[in-house]
Amino acid sequence: KTANGRAGHLLISMAILAFIASLTRKGASLQNIMCKLACESNIGGMKKLTIYTPRDPDYQARVSASFAAQTAMSSMQISLLSLAPGKIVMRLNRSPDFLQQQGFIHGGVITSALDSACGFAALSLSATGTEVLSIEFKTSFMAPARGQEIFIEGVVLKSGRRVSFCEAKAYEANAEAEERRLIAAMTSSLAHVEVPPDWKPGG
Repeated sequence: KTANGRAGHLLISMAILAFIASLTRKGASLQNIMCKLACESNIGGMKKLTIYTPRDPDYQARVSASFAAQTAMSSMQISLLSLAPGKIVMRLNRSPDFLQQQGFIHGGVITSALDSACGFAALSLSATGTEVLSIEFKTSFMAPARGQEIFIEGVVLKSGRRVSFCEAKAYEANAEAEERRLIAAMTSSLAHVEVPPDWKPGG
């Protein structure tokens, strides 16, 4: 890495340590501190720490059950890696069944993964007894997906009771694994809809 790159990483690390120290002085627990760091969004090229408190304390089990019930995820070989309030990370494994004619992972598969990442991120902040459905989304592709693994990160930009606004990005690690290559990005709006009390994912 270049000297400028190392200096930049040092400044970021110092800023994170200062942020943690300020939270500690205010009496924040370690769990809350990690949650605040996990719920990070990138707005205008600047890192902004967004604090989210889930409306459903059992959100992790609910999102995990919803993810497991979505057969599209397993069919496209997409797995759930991590989950925090307002943020999800998934992994898409390359499959010969989902390539386009030039040998890249099909853009429709990437778009489906991004859409699901936005949906599950929004679901993590939804109230008990509600589900989320996409209203609209826009996907921009920056590079073809050539790698064996694509990492999908979805974050909530604004969480409302009726509509949430999210973004998701697809990354591919380069050969040196130093910098991730941005493959695609999505912005999305999702509706929170009430479901019957006896409704279960997959039902």
